[in-house]
Amino acid sequence: MTKKKTLNCLAKFSAMALTAGIAVFGVFGLKANAAPEVMPDGTIFDAEYYAAANPDVAAAYGTDTATLYNHYKLFGYKEGRLPFLGSNVKFDPVYYASTYPDVSAVYGLDSVALYKHYIMSGIFEGRFPNADEAKKAADAAKKASQQSADSNGSSNRSGSSNDVIGVTTDDPAYINSVYNYINDSRENYGILSKPVELSPALTAVAQVRLGEIKEDFSHIRANHLNYGSAIRDAGISYTYEGECISHANSLRDTINYWHGTPEEWNMLLDGNFKKVGIAAGDGYCVAIFIG
Repeated sequence: MTKKKTLNCLAKFSAMALTAGIAVFGVFGLKANAAPEVMPDGTIFDAEYYAAANPDVAAAYGTDTATLYNHYKLFGYKEGRLPFLGSNVKFDPVYYASTYPDVSAVYGLDSVALYKHYIMSGIFEGRFPNADEAKKAADAAKKASQQSADSNGSSNRSGSSNDVIGVTTDDPAYINSVYNYINDSRENYGILSKPVELSPALTAVAQVRLGEIKEDFSHIRANHLNYGSAIRDAGISYTYEGECISHANSLRDTINYWHGTPEEWNMLLDGNFKKVGIAAGDGYCVAIFIG
């Protein structure tokens, strides 16, 4: 649901793994079936990803595949820019095949075919390339949840440790945990842009949307317009917009939901976004992004 305002009919989605050290999104969003190409010299390169992950390059050179590839060969690789999504992670075909039997049922143990599936589809579906990345994801979720639990767990009177971990609430500690988790995830993915800034103005918009999703859990508002109209109603100028929503009992559940939902996960990792507003309460959470 990321979109450039002038291209709002062209919004595309993709899903990501949690800690693969990757960047995502760009001019108006990566396609879920983004396809890296084999260039004439044998290098794998994805022009759409490259422009998305490097908006400074796209602004200067446009989105032409040959032009972007030339930039990568001359400058990008020296600067640590990635040629395609997932190019900087270690891929373990044995782990991948054993963890995702639906994939191995089709591709068997062919390591080349499994890797191709990962970079063409699996990474967008939230699949992990190796056991270490899966563990990082679990640890990150646990850390974010515990940060919230440390602050508000003592005030929970249920006596159940399961109930106090990251309860979805408007408590500042919870909001801060969500905010830190967003930026930690973006950093883990190697996004070159700065971390998103927590904006009071966008937080006010998120609070409006929080009330709305309690009535109708959707990115579409009661006026039949999408969430972006709430940003415009607040008089905020922007080029790119995004929204993550969840209905979960804990921060850990929120993270799991966002990770497993392509539309939401894209928002967290979109390199175009510069600011975010976050609101939560009664089991619901909203994060509104602009760039």
